[in-house]
Amino acid sequence: MATGIAILGPSQHIWNSGMILNAFYELPKNRVEANIFAKEIFRVPNFWKDLGKKMSYGFVAAAGDTAVKLSWW
Repeated sequence: MATGIAILGPSQHIWNSGMILNAFYELPKNRVEANIFAKEIFRVPNFWKDLGKKMSYGFVAAAGDTAVKLSWW
């Protein structure tokens, strides 16, 4: 479960930040615009702070889930 959180969490956060940018700006039409758009995704306010919070919560949830499963075993 922790591996899934480590892979899926950041990818969903990047996707959602891109959708937030898409609400204010149009999607890129060529490669140069796509590079600019990708760089701006990481400049969304509180991007890194929110990513850290989501990853921390995910790992705590995974640890709790694992602890419960091990205690039942």
